[in-house]
Amino acid sequence: MGKFHSTMSRRQFMEALGLAGAGLGAAAIAAPTFHDMDEVLASSSNSSWKNPWWVKNREAENPTVEIDWSRIQRYDMNQVQTGDYQAIQDKTNAMIKEMWGSNDSKELYKKWAQEGVQGLRLREQAVSNAIGAVQNGAKSGYTGITPDGLGVPRWQGTPEENMHMMHVVSRFFGSITQSATQLTDNTKKLIFSKVGNRTNVFKDVDQASQTATESILPNKANYAFAWGTRHPSDALKTGPGVVNNPYGYFFSTNAGVRIRQFVQNIGYLAVSSQPNLAGSSAFPAVTGMGEMSRAGSELMIPQHGNVLRYIDLMLTDLPLESTPPIDAGMTRFCYTCKKCAIHCPTQSISLEDPSWDTTGPWNNPGMKHWYFNYPSCNPFKSSFTPGYCGLCLTICTFTKYEDAMIHNIVKGTSSTTPVFNAFFHKMDDAMGYGRNRGGLEAHQDDTYVDDWWNIIGPELGFLTHRGNFPG
Repeated sequence: MGKFHSTMSRRQFMEALGLAGAGLGAAAIAAPTFHDMDEVLASSSNSSWKNPWWVKNREAENPTVEIDWSRIQRYDMNQVQTGDYQAIQDKTNAMIKEMWGSNDSKELYKKWAQEGVQGLRLREQAVSNAIGAVQNGAKSGYTGITPDGLGVPRWQGTPEENMHMMHVVSRFFGSITQSATQLTDNTKKLIFSKVGNRTNVFKDVDQASQTATESILPNKANYAFAWGTRHPSDALKTGPGVVNNPYGYFFSTNAGVRIRQFVQNIGYLAVSSQPNLAGSSAFPAVTGMGEMSRAGSELMIPQHGNVLRYIDLMLTDLPLESTPPIDAGMTRFCYTCKKCAIHCPTQSISLEDPSWDTTGPWNNPGMKHWYFNYPSCNPFKSSFTPGYCGLCLTICTFTKYEDAMIHNIVKGTSSTTPVFNAFFHKMDDAMGYGRNRGGLEAHQDDTYVDDWWNIIGPELGFLTHRGNFPG
């Protein structure tokens, strides 16, 4: 059998079971009793955050995507729409107009509502609109409390205690996963050099501020904290369509407002910029939130795959324990799978092996990766054709319900024995997952949207009771 990728050696596996370094008989006597792998990992006091047992930590600043840090430069976001961007975007817009007779989103909204297109009928658009109303209401400018206002000193804790605290409050506020790092000369390169008309500049100041030309970032805010918010599985499955799109952004907006407010309330800086400080997956990939996928900047997390609708970031002076990059075998799986690229309606996702070559100035060079062709994707999904596309998230082999044991078996096996990866892709198709298609083929071979309306889910839709409506 040929050489294959594994996240864990046999000895490491035995150590995780508490069996290394002793005979089985001695281990059975001396080792603690564990009922499952979660208990094995929970017995360790090295970290407050436990990934699934098959996930292996990597060295700092060394994710599973190969990085040449000497080539990484702070990226000017104004470069995103330069080069051939407009020409590629115009080509996609022309394709949209040829397919549907218009590329005006308002006209298309009306057209699909009147034609009863799944995912864009009256009540589906009503769901989308209602979510947007709540999302905008969350941006209220509330200032909250301060330690000075209460007459107490600001919170003091060790980096480990602080990170545990941030895990707790972030999950309470709606984030499924979090990571952090102290800024270094390398990781500072992941902060955008310029966003819009403002250049991001680090200075020795006490507070962040903005001028007409600069976003001033305090040097003392030298910790980066990232958090991801998850899209509910049943709603994610309905893509393309507006049920598939905005709900995760609703969670991310509310989670972000509250996380930043909490950090400010305990007496620390929570620095961000609009729209972003850094690429959505840059810090999370380097700090172990997940692994980069074939689908460009999309990040896969070990527990649930490609379900993160949005990843947010802030800089803070709250000392935080750094989280290392991980290897769960997911990026390696992307070499074989190619499912997202095969079904991408605009062929914006590469079918080739990773490369150092970018697709245009909208990519920041320095990684050996599958670079995403943004200008061919953005008009298609933004014109809601029909509905937000999102197929790369929806049909990912790792994007699965967590109520079936087989899915965790597949994730663990693909991590340690990837010779089965091609089989798992075929099995995913055979089991009926990911029949979603884009463009003119959208929902011709599935009933995902109607199925969604027939599910009485729990609060917020994250776990699923698979009963039907009474009667």
